[in-house]
Amino acid sequence: MKNKNIQKNQSPCEARQLSNVNCQMLRKGFSLVEVIISIAILTMGIAAISMLMASNIKNAQAAKDEVIAMSLAQEGIELVRNIRDGGNADWTIDWATLKGKMSSVGSLYDNSRIDSQYWPSNFVWSDSSDKRLYLNASGFYTHNTAGSPAPTKFYRKLIFSKDASDTVTAVGVVTWDSAGNFPSACTVANKCLSVTSLLPDTTK
Repeated sequence: MKNKNIQKNQSPCEARQLSNVNCQMLRKGFSLVEVIISIAILTMGIAAISMLMASNIKNAQAAKDEVIAMSLAQEGIELVRNIRDGGNADWTIDWATLKGKMSSVGSLYDNSRIDSQYWPSNFVWSDSSDKRLYLNASGFYTHNTAGSPAPTKFYRKLIFSKDASDTVTAVGVVTWDSAGNFPSACTVANKCLSVTSLLPDTTK
């Protein structure tokens, strides 16, 4: 019975078997400096996590832009190949006409555009033609602005040249530069991607 009374009368320090120094700290609690330091450490940890999340989101968006740009550049090449292989009934340009625009071997023609929806007016050979791509209600990228499609950040043009055997080199170039400028060096760092294809003349 006596032992139980002694245990009941023990101080918190004695009950926990703490040293005098630790006992004093327990009685005093946390100082204001300690609280401020703890909050600062917690704040830095939250800030670091937030920066990491923002960086991951930015990298994910950049990767998405690159995938879309590469697909659009490849689409441009495939549509040119479609012209060479007979085209679509709606095309107003055939392979002979396209080659005829390259009047000299080795000359570079880099101001044309082509559309995935076979709009005849959207194969344009002009410096002033709008190279921006729009997203229409059907989810297709197009140069055609009929129906008020949503403008996108992507711009596409085609570059052509031919050699003595009438083999055409076609380059599909896509940029997602905010001003629509095609850089002289088409690299991912410059927000530009390109696809090159050699198209032998199979119509002879």
